[in-house]
Amino acid sequence: VARRGVEAAQSVVAMGVPDDANPLNRRLPAEVVSRRRKPERPQPAQKEEVPLVTDKAQVLALKAEHRLKWLSKALMKCGEGKVQNTVIYDILTHKAFTNDVGDKVGVKMFRAVRANLALFSQKQQRFLQDSDCRLVSLF
Repeated sequence: VARRGVEAAQSVVAMGVPDDANPLNRRLPAEVVSRRRKPERPQPAQKEEVPLVTDKAQVLALKAEHRLKWLSKALMKCGEGKVQNTVIYDILTHKAFTNDVGDKVGVKMFRAVRANLALFSQKQQRFLQDSDCRLVSLF
């Protein structure tokens, strides 16, 4: 029985004096979990993509340098799957696409098309490499 009294006395000392009014003396070891949410960072403003003009009349009305820019954007979008290759092919093979195009711009157009031939079907590739294509015959 004396042994139990010693253990009881030790537990009283560990928990604090029972007559003590301070709750911190009788506290149990515990763990606190914080459930704070991180403030959401605003996403950097992404440029809104301007849709690529695929109207043949509008593209053919562009100046030669702007047609080169259009062609490079169109080939890039076609590689991403956002524009159909037939639309680009129809505009490329139109006889007015190479009108008023200087040698420097024409060579750049030709190189861009040749570098992205894999985007087109086999039949389209053959025509784009054939001398019947105005882009090939001129540049």
